[in-house]
Amino acid sequence: MSNTIYCQTPEAAGHKEKGGSVQELRIEKIANRHPELILANNLIPFHQVEKLKNLVFRVEIFSQPASFKDLCEQFIRLG
Repeated sequence: MSNTIYCQTPEAAGHKEKGGSVQELRIEKIANRHPELILANNLIPFHQVEKLKNLVFRVEIFSQPASFKDLCEQFIRLG
């Protein structure tokens, strides 16, 4: 599993390979990990999400929840 450049805690997270940031993914690094599922948010540029999908990765996009109900629905979807 990789994480983003923002993930610095716990200390072990700072030593993991970084898959990019919210707005700039490192597509090659992500693809080389051969993930079964990629969780993304709606801040990631559309063309980068499309690149991942074109590489036949399963990408699930979650938007910023506007309410507690939305948050609960996203947890159910994630499960």
